[in-house]
Amino acid sequence: MIKTCIFADEVSRDFEEAVKLCKSAGASHVEVRGGIWGKDVTTANDDDVKRMQDVLNKYDMKIGCIGSPFGKCSFDKEEYERHLKIFERMIELSHIFDVNIIRMFAFWVPKELRGTPRHELKIGDFLSEIAERLKPAAKLAEKEDVIMALETEDSTLVGSCAEARAVIDAVESDAMKVCWDVNNSWQCKEIPYPDGYSHIKGLVVQK
Repeated sequence: MIKTCIFADEVSRDFEEAVKLCKSAGASHVEVRGGIWGKDVTTANDDDVKRMQDVLNKYDMKIGCIGSPFGKCSFDKEEYERHLKIFERMIELSHIFDVNIIRMFAFWVPKELRGTPRHELKIGDFLSEIAERLKPAAKLAEKEDVIMALETEDSTLVGSCAEARAVIDAVESDAMKVCWDVNNSWQCKEIPYPDGYSHIKGLVVQK
């Protein structure tokens, strides 16, 4: 059965108000990203997390996914190492909220290539570098029993389902699935169905 999950911060910047409205709309889960009383998932401290738990319990709601920004970075070593630290914190939050899905991305399009028509960007040119950086995170995800949900995002190197499949095959980890943003794939000129879906059948993350 499909469960409705709504981005809390797209409903309200106040977490309790967002959860309350999502509940009234018939949702059973929220995805947490920002809107945590002026903070987001990367800056929320343990007190904020406890307050979030109290709100969720009050409205009998659950977290469906950790809306992590992990991977929205360049290939720069220091920047990526900071993102690995973010990922470690996202894993902590996933255990606290009893959810095993952590959204992530596969790196910004390099500055010198921004503005290049999407069809001219070849994922094969970047696969080895992407895989080299994501494999340590995937190993950690396997160890911690969480899923890395790779979102199709046209501002990153993975915008289409075909690109997502190429990265997943290169990383070679059962911990990596697809968070399919159909509109973003469409922006990459990929016909969602049957073309896009054919690449990721069986890989779309499910709660």
